[in-house]
Amino acid sequence: MMKRSFIGVLIVSSVFTSGGWAAVYSVPGDYPSIQEALNACVDDDTVAVDPGTYTENILWPDVQGVTLRSSVAGSPISIRSQGVDRIILQRTGAERCMVILQDLDIAGGVHAPGAGLVFERTELVMIRCSSRNHRHNGTEAILGLALHCTECHLLVENCEFSGNEYEPPTVVYDNLGLAVYLENCTGTFSGCAVRDNTSDYVLDIVHAPCDVDFIGNRFENNANVGSDNYRTCLVSGSGSVMIRDNVFSGNRANSGAVMTAGDLVWVENNLFIGNGGLPASSAMRPWADMTMIRFNTFSDNTAFSMGISVGSVCLENNIVMEPMDGDWSVPGRMDYNLFGFADPGSYSFAYGPSDIFGDPLFVQGPAGTRYLSQTASGQTVKSPCIDAGNPMADVPAGTTRTDYGPDLGVPDIGYHYPNSGADPACDAPGVTIVMPSNHFEPASTFSTSVIVCNPLPNPLQGRLYVALALDGYLGFWPGFTWKLDGYDGEFSSGETEVIILPAFIWPMNPSGNLGDAMWIGALTDATDQVIGAIDSLSFTFVY
Repeated sequence: MMKRSFIGVLIVSSVFTSGGWAAVYSVPGDYPSIQEALNACVDDDTVAVDPGTYTENILWPDVQGVTLRSSVAGSPISIRSQGVDRIILQRTGAERCMVILQDLDIAGGVHAPGAGLVFERTELVMIRCSSRNHRHNGTEAILGLALHCTECHLLVENCEFSGNEYEPPTVVYDNLGLAVYLENCTGTFSGCAVRDNTSDYVLDIVHAPCDVDFIGNRFENNANVGSDNYRTCLVSGSGSVMIRDNVFSGNRANSGAVMTAGDLVWVENNLFIGNGGLPASSAMRPWADMTMIRFNTFSDNTAFSMGISVGSVCLENNIVMEPMDGDWSVPGRMDYNLFGFADPGSYSFAYGPSDIFGDPLFVQGPAGTRYLSQTASGQTVKSPCIDAGNPMADVPAGTTRTDYGPDLGVPDIGYHYPNSGADPACDAPGVTIVMPSNHFEPASTFSTSVIVCNPLPNPLQGRLYVALALDGYLGFWPGFTWKLDGYDGEFSSGETEVIILPAFIWPMNPSGNLGDAMWIGALTDATDQVIGAIDSLSFTFVY
């Protein structure tokens, strides 16, 4: 999860990258290749690449805060390998540095370990990037074909890791992380898709036994086609890790979709549907010292919902439609769950006093098939899961209702779909900075406002950050001091205009000098997670 210190780094980096204090190199305008433009960079510079396909194998320079992005936001640039056995983009410097990647499509690498992106000791920000269709058919260990990171801090948002494939000519026993391999890393993966990755021998798809949270991702149709020794789709956990608001669907593996590891892992508000596919397979395997499994829905998974547990488990507020493998006879492990498999009384499980049994009455809704039937949203019958959760538990963000009504009071059991499954209340989540012009002459009208877009149907408690860079000065609104500051408030569903500087007349009697400045803004929710886009707007003025 992005904390305020990391937000400050991004804002300051964006200010000095896009303003007058750092260079923006164009490809192919200033340099014919991405590598040549990166070689020219010093700290905080930007390489802006016109959309198109570039055939390169890139070595990242040892400079701080460099951004590589498309010159057109939302229009990715394609980077392809120059030849076989080459990593497409890698950074292996001895010193830690910050790297920002936006709107890149990395595809077709052939190498191991790693083929697409390889980073060591890096503060890595990846936004709207894809790393896909990488291959390796040699005898070396895989360790992340799409993304390989060691000793990195990660902010990976709205990225895709797909179509990666391994067909070994000989057995390799230390293959880990077909698509993504993370070692000694921290940070967050959010809003990403991990799909259609295929292995032929003993691989997990995402190997992350470290302190990286996975929030709001989709893990879909990942498979091991040739071995019953396949581990899982996601191995996660080290110290304390959150796996929340994800969808795991159609992943074929003996240990299904998730295997927890380490000290403490929260598996909260996830949908496990159609995972397994091999004999005796399960949807997840809790192997951490402590695994908290709360508000999940397990449905249509092969054989077992959960595999044999090694550590302690708390199973609460879940819908469990398949039996659980192993010893669940320890009292206090489970309560406030619905068990929907046949004859639950035939299993030697220590059910809790508030566990219930039967049909959860799933219904089709705008974003899937596991909403809960309830008269409040127009169905004729009420699911037994409604208001059946632990009354002391915090209700997950989202809804079990097809009309996106909130879950109020005692929480409903099972997975809660995002409220944004319907058409969003506005089209550009985050902030948009608005000024009457981007150049101001004497006597012209000057003003600044921010349009805050909350795409959810409900009001949002959040914080608005706005910074001004002007003539070597950086100040954070509303006090315009160097101290990181912002405005805490409730933002209505849809668009809300926030006045930063009301309209005034630009002063007369100029000296004839031309100055430049820039606004930059960001919106976070109550947990300091960035919502939507971080916007910036440059302007010039005569003074």
